[in-house]
Amino acid sequence: MKTESYHALTIGKKITLGFTFILGLSFIIGALSYLGVNGIVGRSREVIDGNRLDGFLAKIEVDHLIWVNKVNGLLADETVTALDVETDHRLCRLGKWLYGDDRREAELLV
Repeated sequence: MKTESYHALTIGKKITLGFTFILGLSFIIGALSYLGVNGIVGRSREVIDGNRLDGFLAKIEVDHLIWVNKVNGLLADETVTALDVETDHRLCRLGKWLYGDDRREAELLV
């Protein structure tokens, strides 16, 4: 019966129905594409921020390895008589980060 009612439509109504269907389908595809691209952009921002944090933490690790090397030099090498490194844990690069706002931002990111 549905086929008979469709065949009973005039050509103009069939064209309008087809155009409306294609227009609605285009709208749905456009909306899904928009949401998909926004999701990709949001996740890429998270990845970029995570990579920045990872790079920063790697630099801090290198700083601490240099610090350990200097302390080790003082303890192991008899010719080294002075320690010229930061001894206050809040003033080194990691300490400033740990006790500052940047750490809180990193916590929100993670």
